[in-house]
Amino acid sequence: MSTTTISPGKLSLGESDRNRAIRTLTIRNTSSSPVTYDLSNEDALATYGNTFAPSFGYAPSSVFFNPRSVTVPAGRSASVTVTITPNSAYDDLTIYGGYLTFTPRGGGQVYRVPYAGLKGDYQKITVLTPNPYGMPVLGQLVAGDFEDRLSGATYTMQGDDIPFVLAHFHHQSALLRIDVFDANTGRFRVRAVNEWLMPRNSTTTGFFAIPWDGTGPNGARVVAVPNGRYILKVSVLKALGNPGVSSDWETWTSPVVTIKRP
Repeated sequence: MSTTTISPGKLSLGESDRNRAIRTLTIRNTSSSPVTYDLSNEDALATYGNTFAPSFGYAPSSVFFNPRSVTVPAGRSASVTVTITPNSAYDDLTIYGGYLTFTPRGGGQVYRVPYAGLKGDYQKITVLTPNPYGMPVLGQLVAGDFEDRLSGATYTMQGDDIPFVLAHFHHQSALLRIDVFDANTGRFRVRAVNEWLMPRNSTTTGFFAIPWDGTGPNGARVVAVPNGRYILKVSVLKALGNPGVSSDWETWTSPVVTIKRP
């Protein structure tokens, strides 16, 4: 049975837009004898480039331990600080990682703590990319196929004749909102969509067809907006984005949606 524990057991470094990550690890020795560990780093492969078809590379991170070796008394604990800096050869948005290695002097079990991080600013990843079809676009279902309506469209709201937002999600989004505004006055009418944790599309050409049935919440009730001219404003909050930071949002505004129920 192991007489050593190291916590935390893994390091999720997140984004390193300030170029380095500093963490503290605690080694506990439950044996009856002191143990001295030498600390080192083992790098792992990194991934970068197109997330749908990533590339792989190897460039060692800079890892500094303080101290570089540590003696843990019997029945006691000791702490070490590690500073991890991703290799400058990596492009931004590269995912890097490796293993912090604790090797006991005189032999015995070697312990490894995995770590991983992203070099750069995670919020620089664009969610709503245009893909080959120039999305997002306003869509309309015609004979079973979607057609874009770049200049707006009229919908009867009967059956499938309702507005669709056709959007390619190149990356996950923390929150998707679609707000409806009166096209003539700019007045907010309803929030048509409020969807947390939107996935990305599975391919570079895929897209989501997001319908709006002409309704939205009004307090505890769901109401239908009257016939008229409307604008749909799509807002996506980037993964791990801060809702209060405007740069963490992406937005798109539709052409005029005319609702003309018979």
